[in-house]
Amino acid sequence: NEHQLKQGNINLSTHLYAHPKLSTPYSLVQITISNLLRNAIEHTQGGAITIEIHSDSFIISDTGEGIPEDKLPEIFDRSFTTKPSGTGLGLNLVRRICDRFHWQIGVSSALNIGTTVKITF
Repeated sequence: NEHQLKQGNINLSTHLYAHPKLSTPYSLVQITISNLLRNAIEHTQGGAITIEIHSDSFIISDTGEGIPEDKLPEIFDRSFTTKPSGTGLGLNLVRRICDRFHWQIGVSSALNIGTTVKITF
């Protein structure tokens, strides 16, 4: 995602506080993280994205446009999208992976301030 980060003038910082051991296929962890990162990039221009990895969680925060409060309950619904060319499958897939492995996913957001997604393993 280096090109998209540069193109959006986005500063990415990562903080690795632990090395969690998950009994999850690597490909599913990669899909989860890449979908969350892609969404953060698409909704952040000229801001910052922070990724934190703890022993029991993964947190991604952005300083993007935020999600309207009335839309938060819908973001994991299949086909929900705010982009004209979006499919609405990315966050739905993230939710399904979290459900499959009994991970908890939480989202907090404020308009024009940003969004934080936390997955607890």
